[in-house]
Amino acid sequence: MLTRVKGDNVQRLQPAGGFVEHPQVKQALAYLERRAGKGGASSILFLPARGVSFDAWAFAYDTGLAKEMNITRASGNVLRGTLLINISGHASGGLPERVLGYAERELGRVGVHVGDDAKRFLALRAACNEALAAATSGSGVAVAFQGKTVAIERQLFDKMRRATLESGDATLFELAELGNNALRKVFGSENTYRVRVRSPDGKVTELVDVPRNQPGKVEYATRIPLELPLSPGETIIEAWPTGSAEVPGYVEARRYRLHFGDGLFDVQKAEQAALGYQAAHAEIRWGTPHEHADLERSGVNPSPRPYQDF
Repeated sequence: MLTRVKGDNVQRLQPAGGFVEHPQVKQALAYLERRAGKGGASSILFLPARGVSFDAWAFAYDTGLAKEMNITRASGNVLRGTLLINISGHASGGLPERVLGYAERELGRVGVHVGDDAKRFLALRAACNEALAAATSGSGVAVAFQGKTVAIERQLFDKMRRATLESGDATLFELAELGNNALRKVFGSENTYRVRVRSPDGKVTELVDVPRNQPGKVEYATRIPLELPLSPGETIIEAWPTGSAEVPGYVEARRYRLHFGDGLFDVQKAEQAALGYQAAHAEIRWGTPHEHADLERSGVNPSPRPYQDF
């Protein structure tokens, strides 16, 4: 964990002027959006501005290793770039989200479309919560929204309570997935983000409650322009959705160790260490279709082998 440093040693992170983004920012943003929609946890990508040369690596989940980036060519005393972050797509929706997802789908079938309007979606969420609060024991739920009513009979409501993706029942699976998708949409309608940077001299700066790029719309991934002091040594970049579990639960995707000048990340040394780790765990059939099952069965963590980041 990094510690906030108070006093006069705080530096700004917002760029003092415009810059030309890395040409792959748009592609990377779309990648994170897709990843979130498929259940991917909140992750970050940092792409330095056009003209900066760099190499970047990441590690598998459960290795506990942060991303590594070497800045191999840059000019001036600051580094500008774009930090990209997506919502927590892996979170599971509960009963309120299953009611919300079902209500949105059924309203669409009668011509009431919410789409990516965040205010409209949150208004529907409020209507669903009101309907849930008004429901009595043993009754169903009736969601009223913009002149239409979605009636959820008791039998269906009971299934919503029991819904899981692992049930093996198609209806329960569908209801659970509606809830998960609705929760993603809630995050996309409400999220703000926090960014924390520690420069090589130990100074720590935070951006708090960074808004989504389009607060009026459902947004699964957000771009945050940054300006960092560029000096020899290691800079730590972290980011996470406000109110989430922050960085420790997913260091591999929410922390960068950025190196410039001194102490560059030695990828060949890391690869050799990974090979040694694999050799020490001969019970794992590394690099085969059996690797994942072997890891789960034995309780061994994945190989700390670096792979190229986006």
